[in-house]
Amino acid sequence: MDGYRSVTFYEQVLGAIREPGEGYGCPWFKLGPISINLLHNATAENPAKFPEHPMAMLWLETDDLATIAERIVRSGACVVEPSDGQSMIITDPDGIVIEIWQTEEAGDG
Repeated sequence: MDGYRSVTFYEQVLGAIREPGEGYGCPWFKLGPISINLLHNATAENPAKFPEHPMAMLWLETDDLATIAERIVRSGACVVEPSDGQSMIITDPDGIVIEIWQTEEAGDG
């Protein structure tokens, strides 16, 4: 099984920017203000399932949830909870849970 099954997803679907080089043999990405890396040594997807198991979750915000939701659905990614206009929960191809929230408009809140 390809140890980089999530690279295309992060780059093409979520818009992550690949950082130059391979830190410790793994690709690193900038996704907004955070850096993430994808370990290539996993041979199976994450066995924890949301919401049955405790787990860490990647939390992202976007200023256009409708557009990213359409892109995610078109990509064939696993949608755990579809967009309600405010948030949605998906998994990457390795089974890592990602919650995506619509940012508040300037002046809201």
